[in-house]
Amino acid sequence: MSILFCSIGWMDNYAGISGDEIKNGGSFIEQNKVGGEIINFFPCNGKFYGYVRNKGNFNLNKLTSDKKIIKQGYVDGVDIIWVAKGNKGRVIVGWYRNARVYSKRQMITKDLGLPLVSDILKKQNMLSESDEKDEEGYYRFIANQEDCILLPVENRTLGVPSGKGFMGQTPFWYGQSNESKDFVNKVKKYINSSWQSIDNKKEIAKNNNSFLNSNIEQRLKTEKAAVQYVWGYYTNLGYELKSVEKDNLGWDLEARKNNNILKIEVKGLSGLGKQIQLSPNEYKYFLKNEPDYRLCIVNDALSDIKPNLFICFYDKERKSWLIENQNEIVVTCSKKVSAIIELS
Repeated sequence: MSILFCSIGWMDNYAGISGDEIKNGGSFIEQNKVGGEIINFFPCNGKFYGYVRNKGNFNLNKLTSDKKIIKQGYVDGVDIIWVAKGNKGRVIVGWYRNARVYSKRQMITKDLGLPLVSDILKKQNMLSESDEKDEEGYYRFIANQEDCILLPVENRTLGVPSGKGFMGQTPFWYGQSNESKDFVNKVKKYINSSWQSIDNKKEIAKNNNSFLNSNIEQRLKTEKAAVQYVWGYYTNLGYELKSVEKDNLGWDLEARKNNNILKIEVKGLSGLGKQIQLSPNEYKYFLKNEPDYRLCIVNDALSDIKPNLFICFYDKERKSWLIENQNEIVVTCSKKVSAIIELS
């Protein structure tokens, strides 16, 4: 399988600029505080659309020798390695597995709902002719969401060497030099290891001991896809998002808009079911019936088309839980008691 390294600006989430920031991505990003990589992990119909700054075309001959494939203008089955410069130097921040690489730019259409750099620049009155030509909104890669990993900031530790035969100033590198063979093999082994979609060791350990989870990796992929979808949904509404998943507060995300803050618990389902489980801590907060709390249930979260999002909120006037824009569905809650039996 071919591999392509792409250098981008540093971000936490790469899912829009709201609630995030971009840095260390060159003069354009330094000047405008935004770049095309804001779309790279923005959930869109079960896929991710990838951007790297390239004013020319990709040389598909570097990725395949099949002339028929080259003639069609894209190559499938390529691993895209995302590289960015953080506080500890240039490191791998994530990857797409089995991606499609286009030779030419693919323009972002409105139906995709991806954030556009040009729209952000227009709002800031910073758009010049040269910016619009290069930043009006395009992508170079497509990959299925379940084949993609964005590493948490604390896990971005694998450095990318520089020097002869390695990645230089050009934003992309095919990794085909003799000097880089050992490093490229190391990267291939690294991304082929059993990475979980959500890198939370405590959560993984808990799930490993639970009879409720028959497929842990699938569940974690589903949960991450659901969180990313909800993140994108509220970002599009103008909220700034913050993850508090590791703080054990009883909700996963906080969404801020003006002086309002929503506390959002996210539950993902791989199928079309509508039943989820809350942990004791989550259930404790759910029972408070707070007006700023939202329970977001995403079913068919790994869908190649579009997941379904159900946003539950408590209506104090009706004294009941309702779903935004859904009058035909009723929210019911059944309390269950369980226990952990251990033999030692």
